[in-house]
Amino acid sequence: MATSTSSPVHRLVDDPVTLGRLLVPVAIVVGWELLTLLLGADLLPGPVQTLGAIQAGVKSGWVVPNLVNTLLTIAMGFAIAAVAGFVVGVALGSSETGYQFFEPFVLNTYAIPKIVLFPIFLFIFKLGMDQKVAFGAFHGFFPMVIITMTAVRELPDIYLDVGRSLGLSRLQTARHIVLPYIIVHLVVALRFAFSLTFLGVILAELFAAKSGIGLYLRNAMSVFNTQRIMAIVTILMVVAFLGNLAFYAVQLYLEDRWNLSAEKVV
Repeated sequence: MATSTSSPVHRLVDDPVTLGRLLVPVAIVVGWELLTLLLGADLLPGPVQTLGAIQAGVKSGWVVPNLVNTLLTIAMGFAIAAVAGFVVGVALGSSETGYQFFEPFVLNTYAIPKIVLFPIFLFIFKLGMDQKVAFGAFHGFFPMVIITMTAVRELPDIYLDVGRSLGLSRLQTARHIVLPYIIVHLVVALRFAFSLTFLGVILAELFAAKSGIGLYLRNAMSVFNTQRIMAIVTILMVVAFLGNLAFYAVQLYLEDRWNLSAEKVV
């Protein structure tokens, strides 16, 4: 495999697929404005009206505190999902018995619409931040486990044989052999875990919460305040886009740095 000499920035510009992905938000804004002209600003506020609603929300004081609350909740849930998912994924990927026993359970549970389990989280954690953190972490846990588990199982046996021949301990093997091999896959897993943790937290706030930007979205929907609805949706889309873009940039950097690819995992 030839070593790439282009930087991640050059790849973002030169790769037509990646560049096309970055142009999608531009196309969305253009299409949004066209729909506003077609349907009317009262039914679908356009980008200009939405930006004005965001600025008004910042000035009135409801945007920043609730957005910070939501982001803090997402960060906590994501940290739990990332650590727990990584540990479980490595454990299952390293053990043939564990993989055979638990892999069907993990995949089947992942396939269940998580929202149907929300009442259980509400019953256990009550109405508060704990419930939102737990529900978000539950969403992010499964992609982290599945991708990490699959990446570990893709590790060629010869690498482990070399580690044993050098007398490496399990910790040294994990640090110097396993982790460098799966590092790109881990970034992909983190990207998916972030996205689903984000989704889980917003869903929790939409259904039952005492604070957070999702609560304000629910209240705006209940009175059909279209400007506030579009303002909140836009804020959430920007946060999700920037978060995913950050992980994707790290993935590109690591692919260049280690000359690896995560394509066969995802």
